Amino acid sequence: MLTKTHKKWGGRCMEIYYASYNHKHKGDFNISFPAKFNGRDVHLLMLFKTKTIIKENDEERTIDKGTFALYTPNANHSIQGCGDEYIDDWIVFNPDSNDLDLIESLSIPLNKAVKLNFMDLISDLIHKLAFEFHDAYNPYRNDVMQLFMQLIFFRVSQSLYLQIPLCNKNRINGEKYNILINIRNEIYCSPGVVYSIDELAKKAFMSRSYFQHTYKKLFGVTVTQEIMKSRLNHSKYYLSCTDMAIKKIAEVCGFNSDIYYVRSFKKIFGITPTEYRDSLQQKVDSRVND
Repeated sequence: MLTKTHKKWGGRCMEIYYASYNHKHKGDFNISFPAKFNGRDVHLLMLFKTKTIIKENDEERTIDKGTFALYTPNANHSIQGCGDEYIDDWIVFNPDSNDLDLIESLSIPLNKAVKLNFMDLISDLIHKLAFEFHDAYNPYRNDVMQLFMQLIFFRVSQSLYLQIPLCNKNRINGEKYNILINIRNEIYCSPGVVYSIDELAKKAFMSRSYFQHTYKKLFGVTVTQEIMKSRLNHSKYYLSCTDMAIKKIAEVCGFNSDIYYVRSFKKIFGITPTEYRDSLQQKVDSRVND
């Protein structure tokens, strides 16, 4: 199957020949490059999810899971599984000049396997792209796949070059960084949930003290401040878009009492929730009168 993106996306026309997620083989799996697809010269994007032996220009080495490679048609490489099972994600494609310019601008290395910080994030994007590839009934799938390819390139570059802040003289590895990002996202998506620091630290597989220190180092605020910020910002949405009672807003936003909610709101924003709601209504009335 060959798919081609539409011209309307900035004139780009990447050809995607195949995409596979979490592809499993026996441990003795091996393949050599340069690779072709139905006789065509192709680029091959690979994400290795098990330990693998690779040979690059006659130099052999063992790579760990979470290693990425982008091979060009002239690549002279071979891959050999070295465990009970070999697993990878891969995309066979043919980029156009705009795609190649993007890859170059992001400093993504070619024909050399490199370790990534955020394997799961990139694997998830490949998973989504592979789903689109096999969805023959989506009229926009080619355009969607083009966008996923661009996202993958950006995320690979981010994974290679993002400088994660130092914690205890050691850089936070990509896996822990992803966990903390997910916890932060959960805090903002579920403001009504009452979290304990111990519970969040357990999710991060960290001690309580190390979790709090690492979180503040990464995001510039304490976990407690982040939770409060999430709840108060979410409450502003209810104040501006609903006629929900203050007591109910306090409840759905995770406050154990409306008095504590009102006090916290005024401390941060300088006015009470009721005053905030009234000020919004005054602005609406002013526009109507104008």
